[in-house]
Amino acid sequence: MIIDNGFRGTMLEYYGGVIDRCLLGEAPSYTEIKDDPVLGYLAYSISEFLGQDVQRPLWKQTLRTDLMRFLEEILELYYSVIKDYHKQLSLIEQFENIPLQEKMMMWEHVYGIIVSHYTIDELDIETYSQLLLDADGESDIEAIWDAFVNDWRKENQKKKDDKVRSIIENYGNNPFNKSFGPRDYRINKEVEATNKQYPILKEIAEIIGREKELNTAEEMQVIRKFQPAFVSEHATSNESEIISLGDRVSHLVPTEYSFLADIDLEHLFYYKYATKNLLLYSNMEQTASAQSGKNTTKKLQAGPIIACIDTSSSMSGSPEKIAKCMLLQLLDVAKRNNRKLYLITFAVRAQAIDLSNPNNWRVLNQFLNNRFSGGTSPEAMINEALTTLLKTDYALADVLIVSDFIFKLPCTTTIESINKAHKNGARFYGLMIGNRPSACESFLTKMWRV
Repeated sequence: MIIDNGFRGTMLEYYGGVIDRCLLGEAPSYTEIKDDPVLGYLAYSISEFLGQDVQRPLWKQTLRTDLMRFLEEILELYYSVIKDYHKQLSLIEQFENIPLQEKMMMWEHVYGIIVSHYTIDELDIETYSQLLLDADGESDIEAIWDAFVNDWRKENQKKKDDKVRSIIENYGNNPFNKSFGPRDYRINKEVEATNKQYPILKEIAEIIGREKELNTAEEMQVIRKFQPAFVSEHATSNESEIISLGDRVSHLVPTEYSFLADIDLEHLFYYKYATKNLLLYSNMEQTASAQSGKNTTKKLQAGPIIACIDTSSSMSGSPEKIAKCMLLQLLDVAKRNNRKLYLITFAVRAQAIDLSNPNNWRVLNQFLNNRFSGGTSPEAMINEALTTLLKTDYALADVLIVSDFIFKLPCTTTIESINKAHKNGARFYGLMIGNRPSACESFLTKMWRV
């Protein structure tokens, strides 16, 4: 049977979201589970898993992969059951809503459908036919048909649920086994060992996820990196009505200049500039300044995460393990905080994967299982990240480049675009696997080394 792509995508997205929420401890309600056998199975499998002492991110990811694979395995049979269920439901609603005379004309067709789909124990059509023959008037006939429609609807739902449970029993006897096959188990153990060896990866993920901010010294370093080269002369502001917040130094309130006069307070001026919190004169012609003030809060909000991972041959071995471990840490943060995660892999050319789409679970699993090889093209990777930042949902993203940074500095145009993205609220970070100088630090908010 050919499965409709829209149905496939909708089911994987819905149940993939359910799996993610369950892994975070957000179990569905009893009513939801009662009305959906697949949902009940997923919730039960995950609750069993969470009761074991294997709740590390890599095991969660492996369980998620296993359950997503299970969903794809049952999808064809599930589609057939759901299609038949809705076909019956449509017929039920049609019969229920037509006038009495039309029901009588349609009864023969309905009778044949019931006989072919239900046993006499499931829906006794013969009893209803006899009751109709013995009815005294229209009110009795309507009451009989109301009861019949109600039983028909219940049996249609029950039949669907029973078939789905049967599919689950045939395909889901062992949803989670710690072996996962020799290859998966070996890779997971490697990632787990890397997690223990480099605890800083978790801290990096928290900063990228904006669960944890940079410390004061690092924050000041960032502010000075992106501070203005000079302060322009103050422009006269006519028709001043209100004071707003922003970074337009040409409209500064005079008191702000006092910070520049004191070396101990100078850093505060640059901090206010970097966060668009300088006091500005505002008038009818200067709406841009007012807009800057309005957007200040938005810029501080947590946006999506863009992970750019170098998959060239120079990253094989230990660097590859660290990169994959970093990705799983970011995925855990993204799921926990309901943030989008966009993966860009770069070797000879960049490849982009939207990991927030459950349909890409196979691509992610393949990435985690594949070995790194090939050359390095950072320019293509950065341009792909910049293109992604132009999308509405990714404008305030945190970008993390994971690489050994054995490549040339991007071209001037690319760096200018990065600095522009900085001003629009994006952050660019680097995780260098190794310990060498890199000119790329000039355009990064921060560079970590492991």
